[in-house]
Amino acid sequence: MSNKKAVAEKEAEEASTALANVEMFEEDAGEGVAMGKEDIQLPRLKILQGNKVGEGQQSMPGIADGDFYNDATLDFFKGSEGIKVIPCVYQRRFLRWPAVRGTSPPIAEYLPDGPMPTTVRDVQNKDIITQEIDGEKCDNGEYLEETHNHYVLLLLGNGMTQMACHSMKKTGLKPSRAWNSLVGSRVAEGKNGPFTPARYSHVYKLETFAREKDGNRWAQVNVTLDSSLIEDNRVDLYKKAKDFANAVTAGEISVKHEGEEEIPNTDNTEGDVPF
Repeated sequence: MSNKKAVAEKEAEEASTALANVEMFEEDAGEGVAMGKEDIQLPRLKILQGNKVGEGQQSMPGIADGDFYNDATLDFFKGSEGIKVIPCVYQRRFLRWPAVRGTSPPIAEYLPDGPMPTTVRDVQNKDIITQEIDGEKCDNGEYLEETHNHYVLLLLGNGMTQMACHSMKKTGLKPSRAWNSLVGSRVAEGKNGPFTPARYSHVYKLETFAREKDGNRWAQVNVTLDSSLIEDNRVDLYKKAKDFANAVTAGEISVKHEGEEEIPNTDNTEGDVPF
């Protein structure tokens, strides 16, 4: 038997074995992964600050302030290089925090069009609660924080995607609103003329860059349009993003807010995450 024939037969045998293994994996598809929303943590897409990660605030080598990271998988992405995401759902919320913020979740969450406590903005740009919804006086220092939740599909270099929520607050509200403006200004051409496509019809690039003012340095997020799933005919990604959006809208998937190190406003503008 020639060497070429032996090699060909070996490669054919290996291919056959690999195919059989794949078929076995397919037969067991979904086994052991049937879970409800209470069993799954939706990853949060965060920006590294102070080179500290997680509840224990551990330093991480090989990464830099301003990098993005998935807080569930601890996958890191260079902020200067940017990440690509498909925005699927946007939610505006007001979170109620104690005067001294620890690692506990927020006390309450309010919808923008629902009843909320009365607040007064202090010199640190905090919206301090002065009166409860029922009219009772409040003087314990609790405050409201406007938070924009962007539920996204994070596009990975290997063709895979990750579901995540990127929350933007305090000085991060300005780029959040700019992102919403980009989304709302998209126009596509249909058989009945131009129309506004779904939020999840386009890919956007998120980058961070350093800013400095009054002795403070911070990472500012910049959002730009990357590509159109419609023009690129990416039906696969469009369907995946639509399914994620429907699950969030139906309440099947939600983000759990957690206590974090408080980020002060560095100025009266909005758009930044201090290091």
